[in-house]
Amino acid sequence: VKNYIRQNVGKGINVADIVNAFPLSRRALEMRFAEAGGRTLHDEIRAVRLEKACRLLEEGKNATEAAIGSGFATNQHFHHVFKRYMRMTPTAYSTHVRKREAVKARRGDSTFLPIAPV
Repeated sequence: VKNYIRQNVGKGINVADIVNAFPLSRRALEMRFAEAGGRTLHDEIRAVRLEKACRLLEEGKNATEAAIGSGFATNQHFHHVFKRYMRMTPTAYSTHVRKREAVKARRGDSTFLPIAPV
């Protein structure tokens, strides 16, 4: 299920799409997923979307491109979810990443540790 979500998150999938892709009832799939992973299918989709959005922003994409590429239905919803869970706007995140990379470049440090979704 996690692989399915990761492979299809940019297509704007939802829980119903996941349920249709697996031969289990919605309730059974959600219960098994929560027992195995500790979070709901909806929470997993959101987390994967945020991870992908962060990667896209780190690659230099703007907020609209990150929203579309990570499967959010609207730019407004993307901004709301991103700010709620990342505690900053997508633009602020991009600025933060660029500044951090500039500091690392001056130091000669090539490691990159992205901010993890909350």
